[in-house]
Amino acid sequence: MQYKVEVYELVYDQVIDAVIYYADISPGLGIAFEIESRLLLHSLKKRPLSYFNLDKRHRRISFIKFPYMFVFEVVDFTVFVKLLYPQKGAPAGLINKLKGGK
Repeated sequence: MQYKVEVYELVYDQVIDAVIYYADISPGLGIAFEIESRLLLHSLKKRPLSYFNLDKRHRRISFIKFPYMFVFEVVDFTVFVKLLYPQKGAPAGLINKLKGGK
């Protein structure tokens, strides 16, 4: 069974910003970020329900080499990737963003 993965436009913009940021730090690092993000999104097609719950609706999948996570929601057989979030951020800030705050 494969799930459909829908990525919010904001997440694409956040990934592009992170790729540019890491590319400026070191050659190849931006590409490494992009590759890891693609691998994580691909893994959501196969087993999205195996990842950590943030609240009743949202889950997260963490990057291995970078301090980020994707925040997503599973509805029926569709995974909605809503946010690229830095893991150094306070959990209260993440919950606030998910509830529509700043």
